[in-house]
Amino acid sequence: MRYKAVSLLVAALVLSLVVACSSTGGGGSLDLVPQRADAVGHIDVSRLLSDSDLIRIYDALPKDSDNPQTFEAALAAFQAETGIDPRAFDELFIFGDTSTSNDDTGYAGAIGIGTFDSADFINSIENAADVSFVATTHEGYDVYADEDAGAAVAFLDEKTVVIGTIEAVTDVIDVKAGKGRSMGGVVVDTFGGLGTVLAKFAASTKEVATEEALQGANETMSMPIPIDLSSLADARLAGFTFARDGQSITAQLKVSFASSSSAKDAKALVSMVKAFVSTYGVPGDGVGGIQLPEEGRDVIPDVLAKLKAEVDGSDLTITLAMTLEEIDQLLSQGAAT
Repeated sequence: MRYKAVSLLVAALVLSLVVACSSTGGGGSLDLVPQRADAVGHIDVSRLLSDSDLIRIYDALPKDSDNPQTFEAALAAFQAETGIDPRAFDELFIFGDTSTSNDDTGYAGAIGIGTFDSADFINSIENAADVSFVATTHEGYDVYADEDAGAAVAFLDEKTVVIGTIEAVTDVIDVKAGKGRSMGGVVVDTFGGLGTVLAKFAASTKEVATEEALQGANETMSMPIPIDLSSLADARLAGFTFARDGQSITAQLKVSFASSSSAKDAKALVSMVKAFVSTYGVPGDGVGGIQLPEEGRDVIPDVLAKLKAEVDGSDLTITLAMTLEEIDQLLSQGAAT
């Protein structure tokens, strides 16, 4: 129950990264992110949900028959599963402590700005996410928490909601009340330098957490593609952006490594993946046995061909830039095969 509740509640506020992928967002909400966090992101939900081109692309993407086939159907299914209506949000800040990703409780949360009816919001989550909140107070704010699920919700004012693991929610309140410190350091500096984009995310990559993640990835994939991921273990800081500039859409990942040799090794890994897929295609089983629609597998080599990887010192930047016309052509190609 703990995993379901926490994952649903936090995932609810990361919907836009799942459905499509801010302005940089107001500094006020970023200032509420607790010092313990080593990862932070921002998503302009209102722009996402009103972008007709992104919605059209989502509708045209190949999908398994068990998944919602349209953007509207995906939103409806999401709300039925979580009890949260994404349309209530204007923007989201997400944060977490990556070193706790494998813990029972974890540490993750989100600060949502929008229009809410607090009673309806709480009732909807309880009914959909199999949680039972008990109202308490912390530093003068009402906190609705389910100890068994490890999840909590709190309203800082009529337009600001905090949702996530209990400790993450109460830490935000501590920062708001002046009893706790907000996040700072290199991750915040990196985040601030990512510019004005639809979505952005910055995180430190602790060595132990990175090694655990790579081990889990190797076990999950059952390696249909014989690729050694160990070169990624030296990653120390990552920044991701998803941007739209007129008719162009760009996704960019910049990873800082402990050394230039590790950055070069990681670039070689990208080249290896591209070469393997170009020669052999995309394995039908996919990662972890996930079945990819055939038309989706057919266009992935063309997408990867547009991927560019560059090394500058110990930094690796991976960029995928495509125009809306190019995306439409690829989707048409996939549908025709």
